[in-house]
Amino acid sequence: MDRPGPQRAGLGERDYALPAGQGGMKLFQYEKPVHERTVDGVRIQVIDRGGQRELRFGNHITQSARSLTSPDVLVLDYTRAMMAGLLFVPKPGEVLHFGLGGGTLPAYLHRFLPEVHQWVVELNPGVVEVAYRYFDLPVSPRLQVVTQDGADFLRVDKRHYALVFMDAYHANGAVPHMNTGTVYRMVRDRLEPGGWLVVNAWGSDREMLAEVREALLENFAVLHSLSVRADSNVIFLAGPQPRQPTVSQLKRRVTWLSAQFPLDFAVLLERLRPAGRAVHRVPAPGSPED
Repeated sequence: MDRPGPQRAGLGERDYALPAGQGGMKLFQYEKPVHERTVDGVRIQVIDRGGQRELRFGNHITQSARSLTSPDVLVLDYTRAMMAGLLFVPKPGEVLHFGLGGGTLPAYLHRFLPEVHQWVVELNPGVVEVAYRYFDLPVSPRLQVVTQDGADFLRVDKRHYALVFMDAYHANGAVPHMNTGTVYRMVRDRLEPGGWLVVNAWGSDREMLAEVREALLENFAVLHSLSVRADSNVIFLAGPQPRQPTVSQLKRRVTWLSAQFPLDFAVLLERLRPAGRAVHRVPAPGSPED
């Protein structure tokens, strides 16, 4: 989910602050409705705006966006920022996502990492339908979608993952029970040695941001953050083992990743910041590979 912030520039962004019209959010002349359906109480909308297609949940907030002319490009800033997880795990074998949206991030990894296997956990079956039908989510044995509550999935899942992406949102913000110490501990236990968790949080919600940060610090040995925009998304990157890649390793990874993806990983590395001193310490069973 990408929350519009005051620094965000784009066609008609200021219009998004207008009250919703009768029967739902007001659309503008440059917006074309493509699909609308209410599933399990969620109003799922697909809207074409300029050269991109957006997923919304009945309000002004863009849940996902895909370029209609350059489908291999990540449109939203926060999705590009979440790719910083690859700096710590550049060649993940198994990847887990919580929250599907339009499926742009798993589709991106599927396209550029042909060896990766991914599982995506999404609660709403209407969102799953839209991702396949309108956002071209690949149908592949390397990309499995599970329609289930994320916490329930973690309680029964036995696999281990190199990367876990937490991006579980509803119409008005992050799903609260998916951003708690209990869930983060379950995720930590599902990480393979050298694995990392990547969390998309809202920077404009200072109270929730602080709660997410503290819960991560209590359960992970290392925590970094990457601010997407002022008063907008903040990406947390959490590792359960204290040992981290060296500067020389990170530079080599930037070079390799930038050759694999149409994305500037050097910029992501420059924007990474320590997010505080971790309280929790886990014995290191392994270390990240180059």
